[in-house]
Amino acid sequence: MAEDNQDQWSSQEERILNPVKLFAILMVAGVLAIGFGVFYTSLLLNLIVPIGIMGYYSYTIYNDEEETLSIEQKADSVYYMGFIFTLVAMTASLVALANTNNLDFNSVVVNFGLALTTTIIGLIVRIMWLQLDSQSLSDAESLMKDRIIKQTKALGEESDSIVTKMT
Repeated sequence: MAEDNQDQWSSQEERILNPVKLFAILMVAGVLAIGFGVFYTSLLLNLIVPIGIMGYYSYTIYNDEEETLSIEQKADSVYYMGFIFTLVAMTASLVALANTNNLDFNSVVVNFGLALTTTIIGLIVRIMWLQLDSQSLSDAESLMKDRIIKQTKALGEESDSIVTKMT
C-alpha cells in the first residue's frame, strides 16, 4: 500500500516535471501575466513575472537528470519562450493602444522595451549553454583520445609480451 502511494507520487512528479508540460504550463502563466500587465500597466506583471518564469524554467530543465532533451533543445526552448513572451507583450501593447481613446506612445515604447528583455535573456541563456556544452564536449573528446592512446599503448605492450613468451 505504501509502495503504491509512493509510485503514485513519483508518477505525479514525473507528469509535473515533464519538460513539455512544464513549458506549456509556464507559457500560459507568462502569457497571462503579460496580458494583465499590459492592460493594467503593471511593471511587476509585465517584466518581473515573465523573467522569473524563464529563470525557473531554465533552472529546472538545466538540472533535469533524465536527459529527455538534448542541451540544444533545452537552450532553444528557453530562447523560444523569451521570443514568444516578446511577441505576446508587443501584441498586447498594440491591442491596448488600439482600445484606448488617448494615444500614449510612451507606454507602448516602454512595453516593447520590456518585451524585448525576455528575448535578450533567452538568447543569452541559449548562447551560454551551447558554448559551455561545446567546451565540455571538446574537453571530453580530448580526454577520450588520451584514454584511447594509453589503452592502445598498453595493448601493444601486452601483445609484444605475449609474442615474446610464445617464441
